[in-house]
Formats: sequence, structure tokens, C-alpha cells
Amino acid sequence: MADIRVGIMGCGGRMGRMLVAEAQSVPGVTVAGGSERPDSALIGRDLGELAGLSALGLTASADAAEVIAAADVAIDFTAPAATVAHARMASQRSTAMVIGTTGLDAAQAKALETAARPSFATLPAKSGTKAALKAPSAKRLRNILGNLSATKKASETGLAPRNAATSISRTKPKTRLTMV
Repeated sequence: MADIRVGIMGCGGRMGRMLVAEAQSVPGVTVAGGSERPDSALIGRDLGELAGLSALGLTASADAAEVIAAADVAIDFTAPAATVAHARMASQRSTAMVIGTTGLDAAQAKALETAARPSFATLPAKSGTKAALKAPSAKRLRNILGNLSATKKASETGLAPRNAATSISRTKPKTRLTMV
């Protein structure tokens, strides 16, 4: 099985840096790229160095669409408006997406539902370190995303509903499928 290519949206933030480091440590997972706000001073910096690792040869990009195109799955811990834009890009490219962004308002949540595919996973949001520690590990996400990849392929062939969103509960270890 080929490595799962992961794009980290918000790669320069606290969670983004942790995700880059975690993804690099999991066999079968490869960091495909990372994006930051176009006005960020981190654009052009090496993702490995941002994460406290050795250089990876990948730099933080201002082009989120480019990162999503290079990835099998995009993991997004950005601002609500950016998350909605990234979800639309991922949906157009049929790229799986894990969303951990907090602070979505009702309109933004509705926009995510509209963009959702069976390959979207949302992490119910709680802010702070405690919530980050309860988040699924990269290894667990790899297992979940492997299953989501099969679901995505089934939906493209008409064997699964196209209007499903997957959510991962932080308080319960099981993944549940929610129809939207």
C-alpha cells in the first residue's frame, strides 16, 4: 500500500507543527505539504524546521489549493473562514479532509455540511491543550482515513451515499457515520 500523503493546513500554528511532526513519525504517512495564510512570515520556511525536526525539503506555501491537490487527505486546524474555503477546495478535488477548527458559526457549519463528502472527518471542537491531548493520534487517523478512502471509492461508484459526513468523537473512541 502506498503512503498516505497528508497536507497540513495551518502548518505554522501550534497544532500544525505538531501534526507535521506526528505525521513524519508514522510509518505509511508522508507529509505532502503545508499551507499558511498568504500574509504569514512563515511562507517559504521548511516544514520540518517549523516542527522542530530536520529539514524535509517542503516549504510552507501560501497556495492552499496546491497543498490540497498534492494530498490524499488535508488536515485543517485553521480559522473558520479558511476552513470553509479549504473544505470547498478539498470537495472539488475529492480529497479527504480532517477538520479540527474551532469557533465555527452556524453559517460556516452549514457550508461545511454542504461541502462534506464521505471522506470528510470533523473533530468536534473544544479548545485548549486538554482537547489536543484527546485528539486521535496520527496512527489512529491513518487507520480511519484508510477506511474513509474505501468509503470514498465506494461513493464514487455509487455504492455509498454521497451526502455523508464522518465525525470522530474525542470522548468515545469509535468513529460514527452521520448523515447530513
